[in-house]
Amino acid sequence: MQVISVWSPKGGVGKTTLTAHLADCLTVQHGKKVIAYDADPQLALFNTYKRGGFAFDVTDSYPSERPNCDFFIVDFRPTANLSSHEKTIIQNSSVVVVPVRASRLDLDSAKAVNNLAPEKRVINVLSCFDKRVSDQKEVRTHLAPEHELISYLAIYARTMNDYKTIFTRDTDNLNGTTRARNEVKTLVTKILEKSNG
Repeated sequence: MQVISVWSPKGGVGKTTLTAHLADCLTVQHGKKVIAYDADPQLALFNTYKRGGFAFDVTDSYPSERPNCDFFIVDFRPTANLSSHEKTIIQNSSVVVVPVRASRLDLDSAKAVNNLAPEKRVINVLSCFDKRVSDQKEVRTHLAPEHELISYLAIYARTMNDYKTIFTRDTDNLNGTTRARNEVKTLVTKILEKSNG
């Protein structure tokens, strides 16, 4: 079993949406058994799961025994003040996905992960990236050229509003679907490479 942590010290960066899409991609596109743990007290991922059509399972409590799955994905609460249990999960993760917005402040706050996980296990993501915004393009070009991108596309929110993802909802004809699927697939490919290496 591989553990993937999705953590950012900042809120509102799309952690939960990203967690759901990564988990569904691993399940639907790669045939993996995935369980996600919603470690955020808001329980947005768990409550969405209870209402809808994810292809993976979600729990709202940390399992006492090793789960029977290929991937165990943890959707962390947004904070830099992690508990010792949370730090241990991140330190023992195969991969740590760190989504941030395209701003210097977000990038600086995300450096806290450097104290928890080796760089070779970290995937930095510019989330909600809008290439039409000049400040974001500048951050991408000068401060975060190696970060993976998850664009600011309405399709991500639209599918989550239906309690699904771009992999479990019939979205083929909706604007942005192909681009969004390609972004998530690229990120999942990196996760699979890092978790197997």
